[in-house]
Amino acid sequence: MEFIKDYFKNRTLGFWLAFGGAALALVSSVAYLIVYLATAGDAIDRVFSPLTFAFMLAGSLTALAAERLGFKFGQLVPAALYAVAVAYHWMQSMYPMADAATGVAFLGGNLALALTFGILFAVATIAHAASCFMTREVRVAEKQTA
Repeated sequence: MEFIKDYFKNRTLGFWLAFGGAALALVSSVAYLIVYLATAGDAIDRVFSPLTFAFMLAGSLTALAAERLGFKFGQLVPAALYAVAVAYHWMQSMYPMADAATGVAFLGGNLALALTFGILFAVATIAHAASCFMTREVRVAEKQTA
């Protein structure tokens, strides 16, 4: 328990944005898979992509590992993985959006789920991208004893 307390001590907004973005990406990518498996064969098939799931999951795990190991530029890798996943998800989401806009159910897909997961993935990506430009830990000046 002491390790966890020490690990989260003296952290800045940059750390909490990265940590929150990674946690959100991990939880939402797992939920994305669960929803797909629960509705397999239904209208969501057109929107679900294993590529989106894999990149979001890999991004969240890479973000947590890079934070723990302290790589200086390691946080750029998850940002890139998140960006690929979000772009691909929004590209796949265009099918149900086109159906809703035209009123013709041609391509299929669940618009509400596509938008929900698209927004969750985008929030995680933006939070993590913003954290890349912030410090992660408060620099505590050592006291000199005279």
